[in-house]
Amino acid sequence: MDEFVTISLQTLRPYTREDRPKTANTWDIWQPSRENFGLEILKDFTNHQSIFKMHIEALQAFFPHPTFIKYPGEAKLTFRLEDCINFLIEHENRHWKQAHEVKQYFDQPVKNGR
Repeated sequence: MDEFVTISLQTLRPYTREDRPKTANTWDIWQPSRENFGLEILKDFTNHQSIFKMHIEALQAFFPHPTFIKYPGEAKLTFRLEDCINFLIEHENRHWKQAHEVKQYFDQPVKNGR
């Protein structure tokens, strides 16, 4: 099982790092809705992170025991719970930084008809 878990983690790792050398289209299951969002999305994101943290804390009882989960987007990928949580945190950090990059873009003064 450990070898399979390691392969699963290596499969997704290049797409989660902040300096990721690979980009990929989001799988259909994870595609966002086609809504427009305002700048309050950063506040919503912060609130969701507090809820996310509570969920992680609730999983503490599982950490002393080997716990494996299947990736919801691809049943062939399996992860240790700790690796999955680290993966999710990296992923959320990347989205946070992307959101701030977009906000900085919109905070710039209007130039050349933009």
